[in-house]
This record gives sequence, structure tokens and C-alpha cells, in this order.
Amino acid sequence: MDIVIEKLAERLHEVFYGKRGYITTPTGKKRADGKEIHDTRSVKEELEKRHYYDHLTTKKGLTVSPFFELDKVFWGSLDIDKYSLTNKQLIRIIIQCRSINLVPTRSKSGGLHLWAFCSKEVPA
Repeated sequence: MDIVIEKLAERLHEVFYGKRGYITTPTGKKRADGKEIHDTRSVKEELEKRHYYDHLTTKKGLTVSPFFELDKVFWGSLDIDKYSLTNKQLIRIIIQCRSINLVPTRSKSGGLHLWAFCSKEVPA
């Protein structure tokens, strides 16, 4: 195992903690809008560091459910599937996100993810 990737997987497991999740595997097919189609299956056991490691080292994606109890979370995410944002629109979104403590990132498909993190558990 690559030690850098192993440490990153460990950190992702801490930051994006969840007991349950889904493995997504590319099917090689695309939707009409060009977005890749994935086969998604639930992980039957509790998520472990190896699931995050596989996410980083294989084509399989990992979608973690933020729920660690029935109604409690440490983090959450919004998925914005708008792919035609201009640089000006992106900058405006980034500035707005910073003002309300959201972390914006680009998704693999070119949209946006807006992340919220909490230092303690909160009701979902």
C-alpha cells in the first residue's frame, strides 16, 4: 500500500465519517447530457478505511451516507448538477459559501458539491 494514499484514506474516513455507504462502478455508458452512468450498490458492512482507500486507488466510487445514527450527522453535502457555470458565477458562489461556512468543491462531473462540517453531532 502507498503510505501517502493510506494516510489520506485514513483522514477521509475521519472527516467523512459514516457507518453506511454505496460503491459506484462506472458502466462505460453515458446519459444524453454526457454524464457517466454508474452501477450503485450498498455496502453491507460498516464502512472502514479500506473502502476509502479503494475509492482513491480504483475506478470504484464511494458515496458515504452522513448519518451515523438515525437522526445525527457530523457533515452534509449539497450536489449542484449545473455544468455551465461561468467563472463569474463560480466566484460569486465561492464568496457566498465562505460567508456561511460552506466548502465548495468541483464534482467529477463538473458540477459543484457544497460541504458543511460540524465539530459535534447535530440533528439531521
